Parts: sequence; C-alpha cells; structure tokens
Amino acid sequence: MSKSKTRPREVRASSLNRLAFCPASHRREEGKADKSDAAAATGNRVHAALAGEEVVLSHEDEKMVAAIIQNEAEVMEMLGVPKPPDAKLIREERLKSGKRFPAKNGFTGKPDAVWVWVDSQNQKCALVIDYKTGYGHQVPTDESAQLQGYGVLVWRKYGIERLYLAIIQPFYPVQVVEMEGRELPAAEATVAEIVDAAHDPHAIAQAGELQCKFCKAKEDCPEAAALVIELARTHPNDLDTSLTDLLEACATAEKVIDAIRARAKATLQGKPDAIKGWELKAGHKRTVIPSESIGEVLERMVAAGCSLPEAHEATSISKSKLVATLRKASGLRGGELDEKVAEVLAGLSEELETMPRLERSK
Repeated sequence: MSKSKTRPREVRASSLNRLAFCPASHRREEGKADKSDAAAATGNRVHAALAGEEVVLSHEDEKMVAAIIQNEAEVMEMLGVPKPPDAKLIREERLKSGKRFPAKNGFTGKPDAVWVWVDSQNQKCALVIDYKTGYGHQVPTDESAQLQGYGVLVWRKYGIERLYLAIIQPFYPVQVVEMEGRELPAAEATVAEIVDAAHDPHAIAQAGELQCKFCKAKEDCPEAAALVIELARTHPNDLDTSLTDLLEACATAEKVIDAIRARAKATLQGKPDAIKGWELKAGHKRTVIPSESIGEVLERMVAAGCSLPEAHEATSISKSKLVATLRKASGLRGGELDEKVAEVLAGLSEELETMPRLERSK
C-alpha cells in the first residue's frame, strides 16, 4: 500500500528576499495565519487603486498613487516604452514556474505590473514593476530576490529577450536594472537555489531585520528569541560591538518583541492562567469628546465662566482631520485640495518639529 505524500507549499516570489537569508522560515510559517496592520491596509488600498479597482482612498493614499503613476511614466519614457496598443500591460497576473525551472520545487509570483513590447532592434522586452508603499528603507532593485523572481517568471512566460526591473516607491529614487543574454538563466539559477533551500528540512534559520520583519513565525523562533536575549545582555557602551550591529539587532528585536507580546495577549485572553507570572490587565478608560459635541461643550464652558478664547485653548484640530473634513465637504482632490488647505490655514498655523529619529541611510 503506497503512502500519499503531502505536496510542499509553493514558494512565492514575494518571500524570496526573506528566504535568501533564512530558508528555514518557509517551513516554519506553514499553517500560520497572515497578519495585517495599518501599513498593510494602506498598501492594499493603493495597490487596488493602481489595478483600476474602485476603492476609497485617503488624501495621503491619493498622493501616493499619483506619485507612483508619475514615477512609472518617467521610467517608461526613459526606456522608450511605447503606448498601448504597441505595448501590452499585464497587472497582477499569477505566474508559475514551468518544467524548465532548474529546481526540484516550483514557485509562483504575481508582479504588480508588467509592460511587454518589441523595441526598435526587434527584441521582445519587458518592464517588470514592483510597487512599494511604505516610507521605510526598501531592498534596492539590484539586490531584490523578489523582483528577480518576478523577472524570471515573466522571461519564461513571454519569451523575453531584454528584461527591465524596477521598484517604484514614492519619495525614493527609482533604480532600473537591465538584464539580457546569459544574465537571465543565471538569475533563474539563483532563484532556484533559494527555492530548493527553502524546501530543505535541514535549512538554516538566521534572525535579522529583513527576514524577521514580515515573517509569521518570529514569535516562536528560537533564533529570533536568542537575538533578543543576547541584545538584553549587551551594554550599549561595549566597544566590542559596533553601533551598526547593535542597531541591526534592535530593529530585529523590536519586531520579535511585538510579535511575542501579541501572542502572549492572545494566549491569556483564551486562558488567563496560561503564562506563569503574567496576567492580562484591563486597559485604562479615557473620556473622549465626539467631534459633533465640541460646539456644545464650548458653549457650556463659556456659560461656566470661560472666555471664548480660553475655551478654544482646550480644543485642538489636527491637520489630518482638517484635510479629511475639507475633502469630504468640498469634493476636492490632489493638488486642488492641498491649495484649499493652505488657504484655510494661511497665517493661522504653526509647524512644530519632532525629535530626530534614527533611519537607515538611503
């Protein structure tokens, strides 16, 4: 009687950057649910809008979409990509590696946008684009295994002779990588190595900022936990450890710590005595005045003896809420909305500078 084998979960191109550094994370993520946050929600809205879907966008979302469209147009002009119908646009098509892929296991990918055309030298070309919507540091195009994976899939699917890869992220310069000839099968071989390593039951696990950032297994990863413990034992003035290494460890530890706390909270919600020495305390209550009640509260403050200027001092208006309110009331968008906001705030607002923050060099 033959034993049935469970088909291994396919690697996705979007995880190749992580798997290049921590191949063991592929198996460790098996069965773990996806997690979302505000940044991911923003990314989903922006990607949906760029794909032509009807979606409600915030003012910041709209500015991000406009910046991405402008950057993409500039890249296309630089490369001489013709306009449709001379160039074909394919958005978010799920591609799969075929039989020619030199690995024991396949992989899939869904590029955000692919432009395919024939250039003046009669070569079939493709521009593969990955949209990034975060404000933080991203992997450069020439170091992105994810984008390389997308490129390999597009190359095989459409018989491309010259391939261009680009990450388009608002507020960051766009870097375009060109590949042709022997570079294409070499890139495929690199991707194949990452895919096969991810399926190796003895694959190594290595904690780090890039690979731990979006990993679903970091809250119960021994290597990630060891990094956090080692960091806790390190004195910031230890001359044997460079500040660069310490900052790298901090960035990883923060993600792991957040994940551990989230897991602990979920555990204690289900079973209050599950973690020895720890309990889930109720959150503090705070009084909130709804926006529709502010006018009446101001009137009552004046009736209680406050002058109107004194009553106004007790309230504040954030610029983001002001923008959202004007946007809803006026129906304005983009630059027209920015102009109206500037007109409303002219001479009546002040800019406060926050404390400097640490950030990776671009």
